[in-house]
Amino acid sequence: MLKFLETNSNLPDLVIIDVMMPLMDGFEVVQHIRTSNKLKSLPILLVTGMDIDATNLDIKVDGFIHKPINIDTVISQVRAILD
Repeated sequence: MLKFLETNSNLPDLVIIDVMMPLMDGFEVVQHIRTSNKLKSLPILLVTGMDIDATNLDIKVDGFIHKPINIDTVISQVRAILD
């Protein structure tokens, strides 16, 4: 995904990333995006089943979606970020 974002001229309006992924966790992906000149302003929603206190994170995300996912919450967060 990171290579695709870096090399694609058409960036998405928003990236939704799960914290728990194989190979690279969501926190690592967010750090990579935030340190990339091309991607650093890309809005990010982080999906997690963990109890995370956003104020203690060293990464910047635009919102959290907690599992189990509620579609109305997702739609609300996406609209808030993209409006």
